[in-house]
Amino acid sequence: GTPVEQLWKSYLAGPTRPVRDRLLIHYTPLVRAVAHRTAAGLPGHVDLSDLVQSGVFGLIDAVERFDPERCPRFESYAAQRIRGAI
Repeated sequence: GTPVEQLWKSYLAGPTRPVRDRLLIHYTPLVRAVAHRTAAGLPGHVDLSDLVQSGVFGLIDAVERFDPERCPRFESYAAQRIRGAI
């Protein structure tokens, strides 16, 4: 599989912080994308970097709670969590 599939396989078999952190780095662009979309509907004084920072907490939550049995696409699941955190 792809490198990210290998990371997931490893993480789901036995979650460790180093593997989790590599997953977080991989999905950072997803956080930025959700933050940009969210910012579009907010007042101009809202700082994008604050949204991204909040979104990272949603991403951490998503990685730690992800259950491929219940939601096979991580991106869809994570985007909801990221939006919620923002």
